[in-house]
Amino acid sequence: MSWNPPKDFNEMHLFTDEALLLWETGEKFVWTVEEKETGTFIGRVEAKRARELPGNVWGLGYWIHPLQQGKGYATEASKEVIRFIFEDLGADSIVSSHLDWNEASGKVLRKISMKHTGFSENRVVKNGKPMRAAEFWLDRKDWKLC
Repeated sequence: MSWNPPKDFNEMHLFTDEALLLWETGEKFVWTVEEKETGTFIGRVEAKRARELPGNVWGLGYWIHPLQQGKGYATEASKEVIRFIFEDLGADSIVSSHLDWNEASGKVLRKISMKHTGFSENRVVKNGKPMRAAEFWLDRKDWKLC
């Protein structure tokens, strides 16, 4: 991910306030992922309009707490967001990426039927530095529930 997790409660509130504002404008939709039985915070998943790309293209992103990774939460949440993007937002395509070294995220994107399309050297910036990212794409016509 291009951002760092919140360091404290105040940073979390700033993120939440921004997410609510963008939800109202229809530019970005963010959901909290919780453990079903306990309500424990697991992470976040989002749909964000990809204005830099032609057509009705949306981006998919997710972050799962390190102690909760590898349990299928990102896959489950991302499948539902893909459904939302195509069915509720009427998108033509979905784009996503992961930092080159984070192959676990690549596995999630492949599980949800996204296709690897190549690498970008400068599209993702983290801590002020351009990072190499693996790029993924899914067209509406290729979409199928996994």
